[in-house]
This record gives sequence, structure tokens and C-alpha cells, in this order.
Amino acid sequence: MSENASPQTPPARTPADPAPAPAAERRPTTAPPPESAGSRGWMQAALTERSAAVGGWVHERTGHRGAFDWFANRTLPGGARWRYVTGPVCLGLFAVVFATGLALMTGYVPSADAAWASVHHLERTPGGSMLRGLHYWATHALILAFAVHLGRLMLSAAFRSPRELAWVSGVLLFPLLVTAAVTGNPLSGSQKAFEQIEVEGAILAGTPGAGPQLKQVLFGGPQAGHLTLTHLYALHVAFIPLAAAGLVLFHLYQLLRWGTVRPEDPLAAGNPDTVNQAHSSEETPYVPNQMLRNAVAFAAVFGLLWFMAGRQPAPLDAPPGEGVESMPRPEWYFRFLFELRNYFPPEMEFVATGALPTLAILVLAAVPWIDRLGHRVGAAARYSIVFGGLLFWCVLTIGSMSRDRADRHYLEVRRAAHVRAERAAELADRGVPPDGPGSLLANDPKTRGPELFRAHCAACHAHTGPAVESWGPDHSIEASECNAANLAGFGSRRWMRGLLDPALVDSDAYFGCTPFAEGGMVGYVKDDLWLFVEPGSEEAEEKRTQIAAVAAAMAAEAGPRVHGGPPIALDHGDETFEPEALPALAEQGRELMIGDLSCTGCHNFAGEEYGDSLTLDGYGSREWLADFIANAGHERFYGEENAMPLYAPNAPVDGEEDPSNTLTRNEILLLTDWLRGDWVGRE
Repeated sequence: MSENASPQTPPARTPADPAPAPAAERRPTTAPPPESAGSRGWMQAALTERSAAVGGWVHERTGHRGAFDWFANRTLPGGARWRYVTGPVCLGLFAVVFATGLALMTGYVPSADAAWASVHHLERTPGGSMLRGLHYWATHALILAFAVHLGRLMLSAAFRSPRELAWVSGVLLFPLLVTAAVTGNPLSGSQKAFEQIEVEGAILAGTPGAGPQLKQVLFGGPQAGHLTLTHLYALHVAFIPLAAAGLVLFHLYQLLRWGTVRPEDPLAAGNPDTVNQAHSSEETPYVPNQMLRNAVAFAAVFGLLWFMAGRQPAPLDAPPGEGVESMPRPEWYFRFLFELRNYFPPEMEFVATGALPTLAILVLAAVPWIDRLGHRVGAAARYSIVFGGLLFWCVLTIGSMSRDRADRHYLEVRRAAHVRAERAAELADRGVPPDGPGSLLANDPKTRGPELFRAHCAACHAHTGPAVESWGPDHSIEASECNAANLAGFGSRRWMRGLLDPALVDSDAYFGCTPFAEGGMVGYVKDDLWLFVEPGSEEAEEKRTQIAAVAAAMAAEAGPRVHGGPPIALDHGDETFEPEALPALAEQGRELMIGDLSCTGCHNFAGEEYGDSLTLDGYGSREWLADFIANAGHERFYGEENAMPLYAPNAPVDGEEDPSNTLTRNEILLLTDWLRGDWVGRE
């Protein structure tokens, strides 16, 4: 019998009751058989008694029941309200952010060389993308929910005596939450992350007095690097959470000490000196009435977070690269400050980014004392701050976003950033090289090729047409001024057939806008190759067959792709020929070039070295094209007739690149591979 149980007096036996049997004749009482209903009731009673005994033992040693009495016995003046769910929802979101952040810490590396790769690895770990998405969206939801919570408390005058400190702690908690998000955004180590770091550093440097020193402390040096991510990481996972947890605990303590404001009490109506005294007859137990509302609201919010994390995972931009155009923008909650900067000269930007936000926090913290100036003053202050602040934020935020939506250049930069991010993820799925994620795109022909072409080739050459339509919009490049051939599909059978077509050879796609428009190659195609050939005749059909064979032979000279994918000879071909027939067709083309078509009269090819024009051995191959780009004036190519810039005419000295060359050998190979459609993923 437990210590709390009281002894019971057995009921008196009536005359009708039989006398008990002698002790010697009694049989020991046994439990009912397991299959009986009595057995189940006996077992349940035994388990209940044992659980109570264990619970009592734990309570005697810890006193845990008393620690939660305040929660079990808490009441709400005026009854449960749906509007009271804002605080518990914020607390639940804080727990989600904290828990998911702890989980993400197990796989994150705060290093400039490894941060991006570690985040990408987390994304590819089972459940990692959902985990990171929950952390990302819960952070945004927490900032929004906490702003709504502060607005509700402001309108209900929940800051009045004796709740001033609860209000001040909540006001101070809001910039801490935003700072936690700001320090967490750059931790991905992406291009956008380092752009945001530079923006934050510029804001710090603009602080009067110690601004430059603060920036150097944050960066760990004059520029962002390894220590920068380490410092941000320490702030994000240690210092800011500890400070926020302290404020949350103090805020909860104040809330429990003073209770909830009654909607109809004098305190909320305008008497700052009257403490809310709840009347038990008008109070509602917190559990389960308000608790159920809190659970429903948080379940709805968490369900939305789960949906967003699955449908729209946390973004991961491409790793940082040199020479990448960037137009950084802050997150939505700081867009109004970004817009506000436009109304100040550069030397006064600190007013927008530092002075005014600090002043706003101080005004919010002082609201309990502003409210004491009178009922009308207090009401005007409350409504002006909430609705005026909301209007101010909306106007500036919408204005900034609308300006970006109308800025074609900005939209193009963001689209290009999205393409780079997708390409980086595709390459990283095959493995991140030892020299870090930055080399993924730096050594990728599909990424670097268009950039190099625009910088060094597009002044004269175009790269447009059906041959590259499937490559994506970044790969169709118009020439600034047509002075040379269109290089889209260079070396393929389609490109070679066009070169030998009398209707195309002197067009802008080939020699039409070059100094060779009246040269020997154009004259040969128009006057010799198709001489006496009537359109639609058998001779015309035979000539087309010969040209297809020559095109196959020249495409075969381009050789295989280095990074995988089909040989160039199979690109943009004539559907009349099956791939199995191409080797024989190419051999036929070689014989025609040496024999009937007399190509070797001008060109060196297949051991025939009688020509003084472009060498066709290895035409379009990786080595041939790279050497051509490096020095088109070499005797193998155009020689003295060359009009192209010499991008790398000087050979390396002692294994070192000649600094006088415009392009390095690696850049030339990247451009070469791109022109040949040769990159990882083509297979």
C-alpha cells in the first residue's frame, strides 16, 4: 500500500453471508487466467500502480511536478483566443531553427574552400535537402511571425506596467533574430554568399569611428576569406543563439510572472498604473483550451514549411568565381534598407543602414514610457508605429523589387547566376576536385567558353544558328560587327557542307564579310566545284553525294571528344547516312579530296604537302583548333595573310606561361572545347 493511501474498514458481514472457511481449508488466491477480462483489468491496475510508484520516486528526488504546476494551472483572463497563438508559434519556430541548425552542423565545414562542397554534400545526403530547406524557411517564417507578434503586443498594449521588461526583451530579440539570419546567409560559401559578405563589410566600414576596424575584425583581414566564414559561423551558431536564448528565457519568465493582458481590463484600456488582476470566475484554463489552438496553428505553419522545403529547397548558388558579374541584393526583410540607401549620398549611407534602424529599435523599446504621456498620445503612437511602419516597409520593399523586375540587365545577371548554379551542382555530383569547388566552373568549357568567346571573339565572329540551339541561350552569341565566319557547329558535317555550297560560301556565315570574300576558296566553290552542274540534274545529286563524303572526311579529322559524348563526325549530320556508314564515307571523301576535287592543290592534307594554304590534317581537332586560336599567323594556318589577333604566339619558357600572351593555354583549351561542343555532360 502506498504512503498516500488510507486504510479501509472491511464491510460488516450480514447474517446471510456464509462464514469464512477455516484458514487451513482456504486455497491461495491466484490471478485469473490471462485470457479473461479480469486478468486484463488486474494487469492494468498493476501497471498503473507501478507507474505511480516510479513517478513518485522521481518526484521525491527531483520535484519535477512542482516545476510544471505553473503550466498545468495557468489560466487565461477572458478565455482562449486565436490571436494568442503568435507567441507559441514563434517559440516553436525558434525550436525548429535550433534543432535543424544543430543537425546541419554535423556536416558543415566553415572554410572558404570547403563550405560550398559541404553544403552540396548535405543536399545530396538522404533527408539533407529537406533538413536545410526547413532551416531556411523556418528562419524566414520566424522573422515574419515575430514581427506579427510584436505588432499584436503593441496594439493590445501588452507593454504596460509591470510588463515593460517583457516588452523590451522582445524588442531586443527581434534584431538578434535578423542578425542570426544575416550571419547565416553567407555560410553556404557561394558566389552570392561572398557578395553578401562584401555588402555587410561595406556597411560596417561605413560606421563612423570604428567602422574600418569592425570590418577587419569580421573579415579576419583586409579581404573576405577563410577566417570570415569562421567568424560568421561562430556568431551564427554560438554567440547570437546564446544571447537570443537568454532573452527568450527572460521574456517567458516575465510573461509567466505577470500573466496575459485581459482584453477588457483597465490596463489595456489606457490606465498604465493598474496591474491586471484576473478574476477566477472569468478565467479559462490554458490547458487544453489555448494549448489546442497553439498546436493547430503551429501544425499549420510547420506543414507549410514542410511543403515549401520539399517544393522549393533552400537555394545554393554557384561557388565563387573570378570575373563573374554580380548585382547582390539583400533578403526580403532588408530590401527596404537597400532601397532607402538610394535616398542618401554615398557618404551618408550609414544613416540608412545604421542610424535609422538603431533609432527605430530605441523608439520601440521606449514605447511603454511614451504611452505614459496620455491615452491619446499612447494610442496614436501604437497605431502610427504599427501601421505607419508597415506602410513604410511595404512601399520601399515593393519599390525596390519593382525596379529590379523592370531591369533587364539585372534579370539577365540573375538568370545567368541560376544557370551557373545548376551547372555547378551537375559537375559537383560527379565529384568536387581537390583544389576546391571554385575550379568546377573555372575549368568547365560549357561555362567558360561563352565568356571567353564574348571577351575575345565576338567582336568579329558570331556563334548562332541551329547547330547550337540545343546548347542553351548563353551559347548563341551575335557578333559586334561581322568580320569573320560564324563558328557555330565548326568542324561538323553540316558546317563543312555549307562551306562547299555555292549559295552559302560567300554569305555572312562563311566568307561574305571577310577579306576573303573574293578569294580563292570562294572562287573554287562557285566557279570550279559546281562548274557545268545543272540544279536538279543527276550531276547535281552526284555532286551533293561527293560533298557529303568530303564533309564526313573533314569531320572525321576533328577526332573524338575529350570529355565524352559522340564524335563530332556524328554531329549535325545528314540523316541519309547511318552512323555505321560514316567511316566508309569518310574514306571516300579523303580519296576525293586528294584526287578528283584536287583539294591538295592548295591545302596540305594526308601527306600531300604541295599546298601553301591552311593545313587540313587534324582539321577541327582539339590540338589543331587550340594551335590555330593561339597563333593563326603560323605557317600551318593563314601565314602572312592572317587577319586574326595572335592570342598566344609565344611558347612557354621553362614551363611558365609567357605573360605577354593574351590567353593562357588553359583558356585556349576551354574555348576550343566549347567550340567543339566538348564538355562534361554531353554524353
